[in-house]
Amino acid sequence: MKKMKILFFGLICFIFSTSGASALQFELVDWAFNIDGTMSEKYLGDAMPVTGELTDGLGTLSWTTDEAGDHSFLAWFDHQIDADINTFFNEYGGVSGSPETGQSWEIDEPGYVFGDIYDNVLAGALDNNNGVSGILDDVSMAMGWDFSLDAGQKAVIGLTLSHIAPETGFYLFHTDKHSKASIYLSSTLTVNGAPAVPEPGTMVLLCIGLAGMVGIRKKIMVKN
Repeated sequence: MKKMKILFFGLICFIFSTSGASALQFELVDWAFNIDGTMSEKYLGDAMPVTGELTDGLGTLSWTTDEAGDHSFLAWFDHQIDADINTFFNEYGGVSGSPETGQSWEIDEPGYVFGDIYDNVLAGALDNNNGVSGILDDVSMAMGWDFSLDAGQKAVIGLTLSHIAPETGFYLFHTDKHSKASIYLSSTLTVNGAPAVPEPGTMVLLCIGLAGMVGIRKKIMVKN
């Protein structure tokens, strides 16, 4: 009977230890967006101000604008990885690569205890810092863009949340120490501009110039 108990206990320990070897659960606990000063927050019941779809907190999202002027886009995500098995405070975050011009980022404890990432999203400025570097804790990630558009231009921002690391480019990652599973956050900004349209005054000068050239050409032809 004693041997049976020992074997049973060993089997339970083995199942528990191996169950964390691969990710069993990705959960998006909270999110927030600050787009040109307008906040959208999950806990308030807001809809995401972006297009796309997330499954278990993973997937692709995009946001598009063709409004001329200065723009600011911030997206914050608070995930848990295997929290039911390994808790939610055994995680760490990291950075790979270098951000593009106008791109900002932050990794930090969500703000339930000490992190300032959520406050920074509210304020509209990320600090480009990993606040949980070298420690295990609850982890959240944010990424943003600051850019300007001229009349006739369109910007498209893409966000990707995946359990597979991007092959190239700048990205953030959030990893569960025990299961070794990770969530990777990357983002792109694409600006496609139509040819600039001359202002009315410029058009008038252009027409006068063309008319003058036509007149000169006629005079040369008459002389010849």
